[in-house]
Amino acid sequence: MATRLVPKKPKYKQLKQMIKALKIYYSVPLEFSFKRFRAGLIYFTFGFIVIYLAHNTLEPSLKQEIITFIGILFIAVGFFMAVMAHIRMIISRIIMFINKK
Repeated sequence: MATRLVPKKPKYKQLKQMIKALKIYYSVPLEFSFKRFRAGLIYFTFGFIVIYLAHNTLEPSLKQEIITFIGILFIAVGFFMAVMAHIRMIISRIIMFINKK
């Protein structure tokens, strides 16, 4: 006889703690989020510079492809960091607006 797995519902205290932790995470000053956004933008730009230099200075080879791939990785990491920081800044502003009322 097969047993059916039913996911446990989170208890009220756990849910309350999770909401409190999210509120603390999103209530930080915007300077912290902006630093993360700026770091993501720097990685993103560095990745483009790596790709540009690899395309213009290296002969077509496996070395050029590997360096271009590394540049693409920097672009992806930078983009992800910048987007996540921007979302955090937006949610922080919404929470600040709600808490002022």
